[in-house]
Parts: sequence; structure tokens; C-alpha cells
Amino acid sequence: MEFALPRKQQNGPVFHLPFWAFDFSLHHNAGDFAHARLLGTMDRAYIPAFCSQRSSIVEDAGFHYTRGKLKYEKGPFRKLVGSSRARPDAVKYVQFTILALADEVSDITHLEATIEIRDSRLIGIPFHAVESRIQEDLMGLEFSFQYVERFNEILDELNVRL
Repeated sequence: MEFALPRKQQNGPVFHLPFWAFDFSLHHNAGDFAHARLLGTMDRAYIPAFCSQRSSIVEDAGFHYTRGKLKYEKGPFRKLVGSSRARPDAVKYVQFTILALADEVSDITHLEATIEIRDSRLIGIPFHAVESRIQEDLMGLEFSFQYVERFNEILDELNVRL
């Protein structure tokens, strides 16, 4: 298993939450050059493999989850808990997110798109706690504790004290 490296040292405990990493190809006929260029830049998605309320992650999800490539390390096994979203469900979420982003552009009247998943793997993304939320510095993701199901149980399993 691979674990993403944090960009900077954090104060307090760092723990890893599971995410599905997908490399995909998007073939589309957006009909608009600017929109086609935006869709053409998306080739990787990171989808939480733990239960969370969709409303906490769906806003700008495509931009957050496709921005840049993360650096990974393979190292000693680290305990990773909280994985409850299976790969087929995550694939559906990738497809939904991309189509939702395409639908947000008001001047698109017709879109044909095919999404081909080339590779997928489960990775650990480093998070740290800040007040009543957890955040990471790789993609700018933040979750309120209330939106992550079993959050306290996850921290107990990881032996993380906040």
C-alpha cells in the first residue's frame, strides 16, 4: 500500500485516511473550446474510501481531487482504518462528479462523454486535526468531525488523541 507524503510538517498527530486513487481518460464532445480544455485537464481523481456525507465533499470535488499528482512512499505498514466505500461505488462517484462538473457550465447544451478508468488503488492520505475538523495540505480537503461517520472510533483505532 502507498501513503501520500505530507507537504509540510504538522503540529499534532498525523494520521492516514483511505482514499481511492483513479487514473482515468475522459473522451468528450463538449462543443465549447474553453470547457473542453477544462475537462481535458482532469485525469486523476481521489475519492474518500470512508463514509462521509456527500454534501461535505461534493462541492468542487473534481477540482480538489484532480489537482496535481501526489508523491507516495511505500514503507512500513501503517494502520489504516475507516475504509468502507468499495471500488465500484467509488467509480460511480468519479463518473458522477465529472458529469456534474460538466453540467455546471451554463452554455453547454450537448455533452457526450466516455469515462475510462485506467488504474485504481487504495492509498493513505495524511490528515491532522485542527479544532473541530480534520484537514490535509495536499489537495486542500477539510472535513468537519460531524460529517465523517465513525470518526471517534477511527481515531481510537489509530490511537490518535486530539
